Order: sequence, then C-alpha cells, then structure tokens
Amino acid sequence: MVMSYNDPKKHEARVKMREFIQKYLFSIKKPLQTKVVCFPGAEVEGEEALEVKEVYDSLGIPRANVVGLEYDANKAQRLERANLGIRVVNALDAIFFEKTGEKFDVISLDYTGHQTNEAVHSLELIAGRQVLQPYGILCTNYAAKRESKALQLLMFHRWTRQDIIGDPNNKLDDIFGGNFYKDRVEKLRRII
Repeated sequence: MVMSYNDPKKHEARVKMREFIQKYLFSIKKPLQTKVVCFPGAEVEGEEALEVKEVYDSLGIPRANVVGLEYDANKAQRLERANLGIRVVNALDAIFFEKTGEKFDVISLDYTGHQTNEAVHSLELIAGRQVLQPYGILCTNYAAKRESKALQLLMFHRWTRQDIIGDPNNKLDDIFGGNFYKDRVEKLRRII
C-alpha cells in the first residue's frame, strides 16, 4: 500500500513549521533570499511536494531556492515530471550533505521511520560541515513511538548539551555499555 501524506496530522505539522519559519527566520531574513533543502515527497501521483506547496510557497520562498532530496530514483523522476520548479537531487541525504558546498536557511528532514544511524550521520554532517546557515532552522521528524524508552532517551540526549559536556547522572553508558558520550564527542570532533 502506498502511503499518502495528504492527511490532517501531516497538514498540521506543515502549518506549525510554516508558522515557526515565519516567526523566527523571517525576522532576520527575507523569503526571496531563503534557501531550503527538504524531502519533498512523491509517494502518490498528484501529491508531489506537499511540503513545498503548503509551507514554502505560502511563505513566498521561490521554488528555485528549494532543493528536493529523493533517494528513490522512481520518486525523483516523478518529482521531475511534476515540473515543480525545484531542484531535484536523486541522492541519499548523507551523501548530499557530505558533498554539497551550499548552505541552507531551512533544512527539513521528515523521515518515514525511526532515527537510524544514517539519519544521525546526516545531522553530524550538517553540523560538522556547517551546512545550516547561522540562525537557520533544522526540522526533523522521526517515528519515535515505536522505540523503546531507552532508545528514546538515547535519541533525545544525543543532541542535548549534556552530550558535549557529559552528564554525571546519565544512564546511557549503563544501558548501552562503554563510553557512549566520549565516543560520540570524539566522532563529532573528527567530522569538525
């Protein structure tokens, strides 16, 4: 069965993202100057790039300023055939962020599953290579409901300040074994 993203919950999430961009980014940057990279989506014919249409179009961000990442070649072709005016890149997000020399004001990564090592690697590349402009907005979405409490805790603390300075009360080393924080900080330092 093909998943549609034309549903009330996804629409509500896109409205909240649009409001957030309007409030926090446009106080310092004009829509015509805003550069975006996102997963536009092309699961269903006729529903291509709902995020572009519902968020970026309504904010006045030119479609020429939007890069749409799609790793599936058939879906990338569907996006191209839709002639949306965005730049479609048929690549995994991590490969794109590893190679791009561009910087973006909005990076929206609406994953369809849980937070994988590949998704984390993309975030490490965005941070390490400084792909997000100062004061830019990074929006991610994962299906954390399916994860155990321990994994939810890991995902939450992965990007908090405690991850860099160490958390004397953390239980992650006990749960996952070893030197979780030390290993993560060393990996980030190698990227940066």
